[in-house]
Amino acid sequence: MTHFSHSYFLVHICVSLSHTCVCQNHEVSFSSVNVLEYPTVREGVKAYSDWPTIPQLYVNGEFVGGCDIVLGMEEDGELGELLDTVEGAKDSKE
Repeated sequence: MTHFSHSYFLVHICVSLSHTCVCQNHEVSFSSVNVLEYPTVREGVKAYSDWPTIPQLYVNGEFVGGCDIVLGMEEDGELGELLDTVEGAKDSKE
């Protein structure tokens, strides 16, 4: 799998507007991959995370969840707390 320099890695099908908006709301830098263009990557990501659906959000290489989970975390404030723990996240917001 391609290595990305950003702390936040978003795997998506076409455009996952909800995940993109969540990342932008927290002013975090992220990378994304359109897995529709790469069927091998699409299946590999599902196997890696043991999660059957896409989009998927990874923070520091760790699988966070799919769309419903990420949006629920955003509503509960948990996602902001998680993103604030990432090294350099607070520095990049200032």
